[in-house]
Amino acid sequence: MLVSSTRSVVTGDVTDFLGMKVNKTASHITIDQKAYLKMVLERFNMHNAKIASTPILSGYVPQENKEAVDPVHHQKFQSVIRFLLYLMLGTHPDMTFAVIKMLQFLANPSQDHLDKAMYIYHVLPCGNTELPCGL
Repeated sequence: MLVSSTRSVVTGDVTDFLGMKVNKTASHITIDQKAYLKMVLERFNMHNAKIASTPILSGYVPQENKEAVDPVHHQKFQSVIRFLLYLMLGTHPDMTFAVIKMLQFLANPSQDHLDKAMYIYHVLPCGNTELPCGL
């Protein structure tokens, strides 16, 4: 049985969990992914991106890509979506609709899909260290 063979050791308060910073005060606990998000924004050269109020443009209706799969777009799109999924699941549930909408095109993304997926990063204010990040 797995439970009986697993042992855990308590070494004090949790400060980091799965790449998220855990902050504990007397009245509440907060988590953030500020360091992770900064790394992601720098990776995609978006650390100085202008902040947007919504993760997807109003009225945007993505169209299926009828062209052959472009390996470069495909790989970059997968990478963008992978990072967005981790951020969404960790501290940014507000991005869920936009990320899932773009995830539908994972098999054959177009340049437009890649651009719109990258746009989602514009709602994440951690490129500017003076703004809050996370929950």
